[in-house]
Amino acid sequence: MKTKLLTIKYLVMLLFFAVMQVQGQVTNISTIDTSTLSDKDVDLKTEIKIYPNPTNSYISLSGLSAAKNYTIYNVLGKKVAQGIVTNNNKTNVKFLGKGLYLLKIENRGIVKFIKE
Repeated sequence: MKTKLLTIKYLVMLLFFAVMQVQGQVTNISTIDTSTLSDKDVDLKTEIKIYPNPTNSYISLSGLSAAKNYTIYNVLGKKVAQGIVTNNNKTNVKFLGKGLYLLKIENRGIVKFIKE
């Protein structure tokens, strides 16, 4: 379900202040200029999932709609790998040592995984 998150947050905030004002708890309400805020559509159901996790040889991602650049960082923040990932395709991580890693996906965020 796509929704405009900022619009919903703005309406909820206005409703909250209207109720507070009716109850006499708010005497002065300021307006917020939303002309510079983004109203980008966000698909709330597309969450990036990584599997298998933990892994010992490869990882796959679900929830991607297109190929994305990725970067893998160790827990010290050192870049250890990069490339392009696509939905449900295997990415080799055999060469990584055991430990916790962060997979940063272009314009999508960061996913943690464990290499055994």
